[in-house]
Parts: sequence; C-alpha cells; structure tokens
Amino acid sequence: MPKDTGDGSGGTPVVRYEPATCRHCDGLGCLYCNKTGTVLVRAPKGLCSQCEGVGCIYCGFTGWEKPKSRCD
Repeated sequence: MPKDTGDGSGGTPVVRYEPATCRHCDGLGCLYCNKTGTVLVRAPKGLCSQCEGVGCIYCGFTGWEKPKSRCD
C-alpha cells in the first residue's frame, strides 16, 4: 500500500520544481531555455552528474540535473 504524502493526493508523491539559470546561455536566453534564461529543475537543484554542468544530452544542454520536460 502506498504511503500517504499528507498533501491530499492519496499517496502520489508530489514532484516540486524550482527555477535555475540556464548554464548554456548564462541567463541570456537560448533555444534550450525557450529564450527565458531560466529552466525548471527538480528540487533540490543540482548540477548534471554526467557533464558536471557543462551541458549534455542527459540534462537537455541546460547543465542541471533532472530538468522539467514537456512530458512532465
């Protein structure tokens, strides 16, 4: 039986996202951040473990671990 998270969702864990400055463009705006300069990443935010924040296919070239995608 799933644990109740206490938020009224019936045990479904709540995924929280927080804004982070896009490391590809340093906040200037690019295709990877939709020209906003920021991306939403799963909290707590951390640099991508594959590329150490440089940008790769695993972080969507944003430099952050677990960025929010269109499917989330």
